[in-house]
Amino acid sequence: MMPLTLMLLHPKKFLLFLTLCSLSAFADERFSGQWEGENAAGSVLTLDLKQNAQMINGTYCYITQHGKRIDCAAPGETNLRGTSTGNRADVAFDSTFGGVNGQASLEVEGDRMTWRLIKIPVKGGYYAPQTFTLTRNHDGTQSR
Repeated sequence: MMPLTLMLLHPKKFLLFLTLCSLSAFADERFSGQWEGENAAGSVLTLDLKQNAQMINGTYCYITQHGKRIDCAAPGETNLRGTSTGNRADVAFDSTFGGVNGQASLEVEGDRMTWRLIKIPVKGGYYAPQTFTLTRNHDGTQSR
């Protein structure tokens, strides 16, 4: 690998280096943002995620049974964490109904995400879908 001082003497190589760095930074943010989905029964799943390298933190919110069951983190609270590899992430989440350490996989393809429940939360109740399709919310407004 060429030292940075030598790259500065070769502007094309330096430009290539900067381009590769910016592309890898973009790829590391593919899970960041707000993701929402609604199924035919009217249940809504919202994930608000922040990705830093492979680490993911954020909130999980599932509203089901026509709004009678709301399993959402309190404002400012994080109830979802995990790691990503490429377009897949393995996350753990906690329920406001007492269940902890539920596990799900997330898979991103462009502006679509698929949620798959891997392990139900333990030591309490929970509301979480088995599978759900979400889309990236670009305008930042929440439907809930």
